[in-house]
Amino acid sequence: MAAGTAGRYQRVAKTRITNLHWADGDQTRVASQGTLYGRLSDGAEFHDVRYLDLFTLVDGQICRQEFYNDFGG
Repeated sequence: MAAGTAGRYQRVAKTRITNLHWADGDQTRVASQGTLYGRLSDGAEFHDVRYLDLFTLVDGQICRQEFYNDFGG
């Protein structure tokens, strides 16, 4: 994920608002929700961009990660 976004941002950070986890059969699901802030590759500052990260863990190992935010595209 970091390599895929390397050209988009000079810097990016998260403010986490909510972290949830729950059992789903033999998997554990984890959701992290909050906002992003930082600087785009063109130098433009941004803040208050909503995000949601969803992780699926099996035997304590991340086997799937999904991420969504208001940047789109």
